[in-house]
This record gives sequence, C-alpha cells and structure tokens, in this order.
Amino acid sequence: MDTRDIRRQVYTAIHRLDRMGSHERFWHGELAVRGEIVEIANQALEVLEAGDRPGAIALLEAVTEAYLEEGEGLDDDTGFVYEELASLWDEVLLKEDLSLAERQSWAEKLTAWQRQIDDLGFDGIFDVAAIVADLQAQTDSSEQRKKS
Repeated sequence: MDTRDIRRQVYTAIHRLDRMGSHERFWHGELAVRGEIVEIANQALEVLEAGDRPGAIALLEAVTEAYLEEGEGLDDDTGFVYEELASLWDEVLLKEDLSLAERQSWAEKLTAWQRQIDDLGFDGIFDVAAIVADLQAQTDSSEQRKKS
C-alpha cells in the first residue's frame, strides 16, 4: 500500500479549491471535496474485505492524517468528514483482534487526533473511550475463547 499516493490524492482534492473563486468554492467545490475525501477513505473497507487489515489501516491512517494536516481551511462546519473517518476507524479497528499494545497505541493516536479537532469545535468525534472499551471487550472475549 503506497500511502504517499493516498496522501497525494487527499492533498490534490483539497488544493483543487485553490483555483476556484470564493463563490464557486463555497457552493460547489467544498461539498465535492468532502465527498471525494470520504470516497478515498471508504477504500479502506474494500481493502479490509479483501483480507488486508494492515493495508486498510495504513490507507485510513494516511487519509486521516492528510485531512488533519490539509483540511483545516475547508468549511466543514458540521464535522462530516471527521465523523465519517471516525466511523471507518471504528469499523476497521473492531474487525480483528488487537493486542494490548496495539489497543494502547491506537488509543493514543485517536486521542491525539481528537485534540487536533477539539479546537475546531468537534468534541468527541474520535470517541476514544468507546472505541477502546469495544476493543477491550473484543480482546477479553478472544482470551476467554482461547482458555475454553
């Protein structure tokens, strides 16, 4: 999985707006770009369904980080893209068992991302507590099956 290409797709989609006037950007461009970012991110589900969990995580991580870095100037006042990304993370991280170290690592990363968007007024989008609790329950269930 070439995450540089994924980042480039996100960057290109966002900066396509730089060539638009403010009226065109507001009424046509930003909505299309938000949809394009979500479409790129949704590719993670296809990768996951093909059995490539590490590839799905890498793809989604690249989209999330690129959007966090470049998407600040977009008028995403509803948090649409952030909510879609969080939903995808929930699905991708809960699809498979994760070790304790992996859970802790993802909890830290999700928390850091949440801190970045808190300043934009999007509290609780990456609901770390809920995701980590789900991951813990999943791991506990897996450990119980191993003991049986």
